[in-house]
Amino acid sequence: MLLRLRHCLALLFVANVLLPSSAFAQRANRLATKAFELGDFAEAADGYDKVLRKTPDDAEARYRYAYSLRILGRLTEAEAAMKLLPAGSDPEVDYQYALILTELGRYTDAVEQVYKAARKRHPKADALASRIAYAQAHGKDIAAWKVSNEFANASGDDFAPEAFGDFVVFASSRNGGGTQLYRSVRDENQFLRVPDKVHRVGELAGGEAPVAYAPSGELVAYTRNNFQAGERLIPEAGWELSLVLALPTQDYDFLPGKSFSHNGSGFNNGFPSFSPDGKRLYFSSDRPGGEGGYDLYYSERTSDGWGAPVNLGPEINTFGNEIAPQAASGSLYFSSDYLPGFGGMDIYRADLVNGLVSSVSNLGPAVNSSMDDIGFTLVEGGDIAYFASNRSGGSGGMDLYRAMRSGQAITLAVVDSTSRLPVANAVLDFSECGQGIFLTGADGAYTFRALPSLDCRPIIKKSGYNPKQFSLVATDLKDRARLEILLTAEDKVTSYAGQVTNSRTGAPLEGVNVVARHKSNDFTADAKTDRRGEYTLNLERNGEYAVVYELPGMATIDRELSTSEGDGTNVLSSFAMFPDERGSATELSREMAAGTTAVDVSDPPQPNTPSERTDAQVGASLATPAPVSAPGTPVAVTETTPATVTTSAARPGSVAAGFSVQVAAISSSAADLTPYRSRLSQFGKVYGKADGALTRVRLGPFSTREEATGKLAAVRSAGYGDAFVAAESGGSAVGLPAVETGALSSLQAAGGVYFVRLATYRNLNSFDQAKAAALGDLTTRRKGEFVIVLLQGFTTAEAAQGQLESVRRGGYPDAVVVREAPDGSLENVR
Repeated sequence: MLLRLRHCLALLFVANVLLPSSAFAQRANRLATKAFELGDFAEAADGYDKVLRKTPDDAEARYRYAYSLRILGRLTEAEAAMKLLPAGSDPEVDYQYALILTELGRYTDAVEQVYKAARKRHPKADALASRIAYAQAHGKDIAAWKVSNEFANASGDDFAPEAFGDFVVFASSRNGGGTQLYRSVRDENQFLRVPDKVHRVGELAGGEAPVAYAPSGELVAYTRNNFQAGERLIPEAGWELSLVLALPTQDYDFLPGKSFSHNGSGFNNGFPSFSPDGKRLYFSSDRPGGEGGYDLYYSERTSDGWGAPVNLGPEINTFGNEIAPQAASGSLYFSSDYLPGFGGMDIYRADLVNGLVSSVSNLGPAVNSSMDDIGFTLVEGGDIAYFASNRSGGSGGMDLYRAMRSGQAITLAVVDSTSRLPVANAVLDFSECGQGIFLTGADGAYTFRALPSLDCRPIIKKSGYNPKQFSLVATDLKDRARLEILLTAEDKVTSYAGQVTNSRTGAPLEGVNVVARHKSNDFTADAKTDRRGEYTLNLERNGEYAVVYELPGMATIDRELSTSEGDGTNVLSSFAMFPDERGSATELSREMAAGTTAVDVSDPPQPNTPSERTDAQVGASLATPAPVSAPGTPVAVTETTPATVTTSAARPGSVAAGFSVQVAAISSSAADLTPYRSRLSQFGKVYGKADGALTRVRLGPFSTREEATGKLAAVRSAGYGDAFVAAESGGSAVGLPAVETGALSSLQAAGGVYFVRLATYRNLNSFDQAKAAALGDLTTRRKGEFVIVLLQGFTTAEAAQGQLESVRRGGYPDAVVVREAPDGSLENVR
């Protein structure tokens, strides 16, 4: 028998040696492809490696090889494989390559690659571009958590921690076996001790994580899964998940349970978490009808079981994947691969007000890395947490990490100024501090951690009281554990809202200090503009005020206002500031405050016509123009300017039916889309839909909901956190540019932008707005005392040249084509 076996093996060896290499490669390719389609990425990677040794030019095999390596976390090898792929037209190849570079932390290289995917219209390219930009901007932020690797980690995967009582239960593939549940008690330093197995009563099969314990301890929910050891914990690995509810026995053990009543075929449910009161079961699912990929849902507990799953909505769910919810008091921690972050799966906190999502924020560096960070679970008290990550420097694939809050603990006590009693359920808006919206407790208090970089102005609101904005500066809070904030009842003080913009670009100005002083008494109010340029002053009614606007780099402006007339809705309104080119408050700023001029007229008139000069007369004066406005920005003038410039962007047009991103709703009587276009035109067309007294500001339209959802994260990252996807019925609209700018992504390259220069003015009062508006979409550049008016929206010189003759026939005989140079200057195109 032994001789026969050896003889068969010898024949098999000879057959393989004699088998033609092409036939061998074909058979290996079939086996690798089968493994790939079944989600066995370790087997697929080995198979495609053999194929490529024989046929190195097989592009499909190389792409699948790189994809498999990425799922296995072998990113350096995956990047090397991607680099050998020939340039092609498939945007998915470019997108996957950009993902690999991002997860390696090579953000600069990833920028170039995601731009290629954006040019080929990959639906997720813009979101990845926003992630990369976020990582580059926030990689050196002061960390809110101090993170340490756990000693309890083993060489296998350790993941899905669940803190309950004095224990942390987690899943592990240690000891060379399948995935099993372990439990560990915390030591005096909050590190996990050597763990032991959970199951001692009625041994259960592996693959039953993550697990969640109800706060009362009388119910357990866990995920029946097909996770493969060695593969990353990401949906692309090909998950098959279902929820199970079971009864605990003792020592955190539990018996086999029953399937969750809302499991189903064709979709997955997993990653359970109970709310602190045990009345909700949060989980992740890719069931139909979601925002895209895996979404976060909850089910309410009823007398009959569990209610129908409710999607948490676009405030938290995206076109990508949201998984691993962990409920805490007033918050929900979760992981996403789509929201702005550092790469892979990042951990976020959603702030809940009355059970609804009010804001979402990234937990920042230290907690998050360029790889996968998943399963953030807080210990009672909220200052210590555990999570899993496959970042470099660990013991195996996924490892457990301990996180401890940084910064000084500060308690805000909100108190009625008259009765000195606590004000419960007051709304704390920490948006300007980069955080969310919270509520004070029954004791009127809220406790947070103040990092050394803290310097912002949160707002406190409560029905029946005047809103209160106050300063929070870390250096002023030293050695202060409690800060009392007094709220005054609504009486003679009214809140007045305003906005400050850049006079050249129309973009909102953040950080402007606004101080109002009553002319007849000592009453003073101050504020600072937020990222939308918005601010609120609480002023006495029927008063006369002197108001000062200050921001480094901008001309200081003094203005006067009265709160004696009307309902006060337009007392502050929108206000523009000019860049301070002369280093101090100028005659220009005083004229702007008085509403007498639009541009600098402090110098005497020049020869020829007093207000308009031809391009030939301006000549070389355009060599060093002022900073360039973003393509798509309309002509910017202050609302106090007598002559208002109307561009094609203000003319009514029409849009097709489909889907759009709704950014805001503004008053139709003052529907100025300039601030929105300055921030969002790079993502698509910004327009308005009139709806009675309101105009709804929208981005789009897009042909599918998925495409609109793909833009949502970018819009939110641009400062519009309340944006959402809306159905677009089509029809008439306002604010549509006459020329499509064709923006591809948030990483569209600077330079290569062309304009038709119409004329140059000293005073826009002499500008014939009707004549220019008929030609297309306008923008301006400032050069010293002059304003240059440009027709924009051209991505090639040929397109601009094609419009030139009609512009000259339209009343601008000296019009020429100019190009935006890499340094931002304008140069003539010959």
